[in-house]
This record gives sequence, C-alpha cells and structure tokens, in this order.
Amino acid sequence: MNDILKRDSFKNVKVISGKMGLNNAVKWTHIIESEKFINYLNGGELILTTGIGLDSEPYANISFIEQLIKKNVAAICIELGNKFRDISPEIIKLSNEKNTPIITFPNIVKFVDITQDIHRLMVNNHYQILNSLYTLSKKFNALSLLPNGILKILEELHNYFKTPAFYIQPGSSSVYYPPHAKSIERKMIDYIHEHGLKDHYIQIEDNNFICSKVENTSRTPGYLFLQLTQEGSSDFLHTVLDHAGLAVSQITLRNEMAEERKQYTEVEVVQGFLHDRFHDYNRLDSLLPFSYKSSFFRVIVFIMNEINDEIWHEWNETKLRITLTIRGIFKRYNLFPLISVRENEISIISFMISRNKASDNKAKYEKALKLITEDEELQKLLNNEYYVGIGKNYNSVSEISQSYIEAKRVIELRQSNIASDLFYEDIGIYEILFQLQNRQQLESFIQSHLGRILQLEPKARLELLTTLEVFLDHNGSYKESSQKLFVVRQTLYHRINKLQDLLGKDFLSSPNRLALEFSVKAYRYFSSIDNLYT
Repeated sequence: MNDILKRDSFKNVKVISGKMGLNNAVKWTHIIESEKFINYLNGGELILTTGIGLDSEPYANISFIEQLIKKNVAAICIELGNKFRDISPEIIKLSNEKNTPIITFPNIVKFVDITQDIHRLMVNNHYQILNSLYTLSKKFNALSLLPNGILKILEELHNYFKTPAFYIQPGSSSVYYPPHAKSIERKMIDYIHEHGLKDHYIQIEDNNFICSKVENTSRTPGYLFLQLTQEGSSDFLHTVLDHAGLAVSQITLRNEMAEERKQYTEVEVVQGFLHDRFHDYNRLDSLLPFSYKSSFFRVIVFIMNEINDEIWHEWNETKLRITLTIRGIFKRYNLFPLISVRENEISIISFMISRNKASDNKAKYEKALKLITEDEELQKLLNNEYYVGIGKNYNSVSEISQSYIEAKRVIELRQSNIASDLFYEDIGIYEILFQLQNRQQLESFIQSHLGRILQLEPKARLELLTTLEVFLDHNGSYKESSQKLFVVRQTLYHRINKLQDLLGKDFLSSPNRLALEFSVKAYRYFSSIDNLYT
C-alpha cells in the first residue's frame, strides 16, 4: 500500500485509520458497491467504493466495512459523498484493530483510471520480480559450482534481503551467513531437535524465520532459513528460497556422489587396518583433515541383527545413508570417523586431535551415541537392534586392530548380559580374563574356590552363585544385597549361612574374597561362552 500511495492518483487522499497495515501486499483492485459481491473476494484486494449501492441506514456502512475487513482486504478506499459523508468512530476502531487502512478521497475520482494505473504498476512489478528471480536463480546455479557453494548462496541471500541466512541439516554441520549469526544458529538447532519442523515459519524468542525444505536423494532433508525483518513474507521470498534450495540440493547431490566414491576407498583402508592385513598410511592420511600422527583414536563397532529385505534391496544406498549420518553426528563433537559398513557390522575408526592421551573425553562418544539412538531414520536403517562396543584410546595406528578386538570383546560381554559397559577400559576384571589364554588352569582355579557350590544341583547352584556375586559386589551389605536380589533380609541371612558352610566362615577375608570375586566372574564368563550360565 505504501507504494500505491505514492502514485499521482493518490496525491490528495487521507489515511484515516489502520496505518499499521500500510505494508499490506496488494494482489488486485476491485470496485465494490454492494454487499452482494463481497463473497467473491479472496483477500489481499484494494477496495474502491462510494457505497452507492448501500442502504441509507447508518448501520449499513458499518456492516459493509466490517464484512470487507473480515475478508482480509489489503485496504479500503472510500470516495466521500452522499453515502459516506465521514468515517464513523466504529469503523475507525475496527480498522485500527485489524490493521486494515481506511483511505478517503475528498473529491470525485475516476475509479477506472485508478484501477488501470494500479494494474499497470502491478504488471510492471511482476515483470521486475520475474527478472530478479531469473537473475538470482542464475547466480545460485553459478555459485553451486564453486567451492563452499552453500556458504556463497547464503551470502547472496543475505546481500539481497539484508538478513541472516542459514542451511541446517539434522545430524550434519550447519552453514550460516553472516558469521555473527552463529548465536542464532545454535538456538535454531536446539529448536529443531526439540520441536521439529511442521510449518514454513518458526519463531525463536523474538526472531521470525521463513523455511524452505531442501530435498535430496539419499539423506535426511535439509532446510534453508531466512530471518524475517517483519511479520509475514511475500510469495517472492518463498520462490527465491525455493530456487536457492534447488541449487543447494545440486551441491548435496554432488557431495553424495563424491562421498560414495570416497566410501569405497575408505572401507578398503579401514578393513586393512582393522584386520591387520595391510597398512596404507598415505591413503589414511588423505582421508583425514589432519595427520594421523598427531591424533588419538578409538574403534567403535556396531553388531546388527539381520537386515530386513526392504533395506537389503537398496543396500548400497542404505550404506551411504548410514555412513553420512554417523559421520555428521561424530563431527558435531570434533570426532573424525573413518567408517566401514557391512551387512551386520559397522566399524568406525574415530580420530580426535589431542595433545595427550589423558585428555580423551569419553563423554563425547557417549553424546554421539545418544544422538544416534535418537535419530529415527538411522534407527530404522539399523533395524533398531544392535550392540555397541568401544575399544581403548590409542595414539599409534598400529594398535587399530587391538582397539577393534577390544570393541568386539565388549560386545561379547553385552550380548551375554555379563556386562553393560560401553568402553573396554570399564569392563574391570574381564579385561584380565580376555588376556589369560590357558582355560584349563583357570578352570582348575575356579574349582578350587567354588567347587563345593558347583557340585550342587543347578537351581541351588545358580541361587548361591548369584547371591555370592551380589553380596561381594555390594561389599557385604545385607541391606543393599537383599534389595538387589529382591529377597527379604531373613532369606539373605539363610543363604549367607549356606555359603559359609560351603566356603568357610572367613570367605569375606581379604585374600579369600579377592579369589572368590575372580572365580565368580571367570565362571560367569566361561559359562556364557558355553551357554551354561542362565
């Protein structure tokens, strides 16, 4: 409306009310002189009227204007005369409440000249919009071919609309321009994780954003955001964002194709180091953004159950989607993964720059794994059922195969329900058991300390072994042990008396206790291997 008020035909008009709506977009002009034709309006029209077709009753004017405002017209222009000698306070109040401008012509004007003038303006405006859209679209396509193309497209959006622009893809690094928009970007990511995206508009604190979805072939969709300087947005802004989104999708598609080619090399290098077959140090260095010599690493292994037929038929695409999603999640915590995805196993060599081994932060891996469990699409690809194990932290890549073995051993314990720890260094005494190779000697040690319990019939044996393990784990506390075993204190007293009869009154003394703890853990481990311990 502000643009229209600058036309010659509006030189002598007066804006009576609704001045807050002068930024309303005008889609067309209509001359309306009767309430009968109001139902044909779609909203956004500039209404020209003298009210000549209205009843002479005063309330008719109010009802007429009220119906127009309910139709969300852009503004109402009234030629003052017999029907509208002035604008009533009721109309002014309603106009101000709904931000619908009421504009008066003090003299007789030719509505036909006004409509022609405005329509000419709108057609010219539309042509300029199409021309601008064509120019911007060409720029977006050209920028998509350059390095850091997404950032350059966001910069172009910012320069044109003078407002921050963002590209956010859940599970991946986001891009934004200008640099000082980082504080807003963090809030946007948190909002998306908490609420998702169900509309083209979101509001974060006092900031409004318009959103456009960026589709691609094999990944979670991304989203382009533009911060709005005022409430609402134009169709032009939506269209520009859509064209920018097409250019961004071309970039992501090319990146995916490059990632797919890289994946074959990456899998080959990862498998070579994991199984200690060959060590291609040059290719390893080329896959990392820094030298492997200045970093520490862990091996993370996912063991999955059978993959369903639907995913199996699209296995190559599924592997890429798993790889890209996991890589994006790990990079959020400055972890740089090399990934190998096979039918039932995902192996990850995760590198991290660190000055010393002690600075390794297990919390980063825990947070990354938490995001993986929260990613619904990834969980569907993994069939929602898998085991995870994480090897120790090392500096020398010659230890990659050792970290891999450790991760697999953690999974072995988790699958057998012996331990729930994720990290190999947390499995305690089982670390020693894995390193002791002479099973015959270990079984002899177990028999010498637990033999009398192992001779009992299965039900009694299991009951006393479980009681002994829990009692030792809780430092001989009757209260905590009875709660853990879900038995009353008297039942626990009875079982401990039985253990004293079998093991001796001093089974909790220091040397005996240590031997019993080791024997119970060892027996449990060997029994799980032989499927004896239930």
